[in-house]
Amino acid sequence: HQERAEVWAVLSGEGIAVLDGKREKVSAGDVIQLPRGHRHSLEALSDLDVIEIQIGKSIEDSDKA
Repeated sequence: HQERAEVWAVLSGEGIAVLDGKREKVSAGDVIQLPRGHRHSLEALSDLDVIEIQIGKSIEDSDKA
């Protein structure tokens, strides 16, 4: 996203966080910082509960990186 940053807090489960092509295993208790302008995704390896916090002036669905 160009107009906002995000923070993901993993509550339970396991997954793979991908930030600019770098893959990192995540699990309960992990917090991932996602700066503006960086490509990111999250792949679930099990049932995965995550809280997503969006930070920025514009929080619109149209704001895709």
